[in-house]
Amino acid sequence: FGDRKEGRRLRSLDGIHVAMPFIMKDRSDACNTFADEVEITKADLLVREQIMSGNENFSMLHVILAAYVRTVSQYPYLNRFISGQRIYARHKIEINMTVKKEMSLDAPETCIKVVFEPTDTIFDVYNKFNAEILKMQDDTGTDNIAAFFKKFPRLLFRFAIKVVGW
Repeated sequence: FGDRKEGRRLRSLDGIHVAMPFIMKDRSDACNTFADEVEITKADLLVREQIMSGNENFSMLHVILAAYVRTVSQYPYLNRFISGQRIYARHKIEINMTVKKEMSLDAPETCIKVVFEPTDTIFDVYNKFNAEILKMQDDTGTDNIAAFFKKFPRLLFRFAIKVVGW
């Protein structure tokens, strides 16, 4: 009881972690930034090698996504979220991203969600991410529904979105 479909509620946290969502109520309260430099020569060589070997869309984005997947697999406490001032651990490693439907400035945008396994390699990340991009380019269902609902007045739009979410 109390769990969500995307994660399980953490009940054995120490006091300070339970108190943090009450202390930092807004998303921006917990915002931490830092500046650093990262040596990417080897990563750049990997990207160039993959492009030369036929993986034409391989990019630094795939390297960064793979690094994120690997980090979360090693440190699962990073894959948590807060809802209703309660802390949950996600069941899956998911990445949501807004992408263009075509490679042009005026192309429409849409959102994709890619689910990864903790054991995924950089090549698994590349294949899953590109498969989701291809699927998105063929599917316009979600965008058509959103375009339909945006014609509603705001109050009805909010209600319709809640019904669809339910």
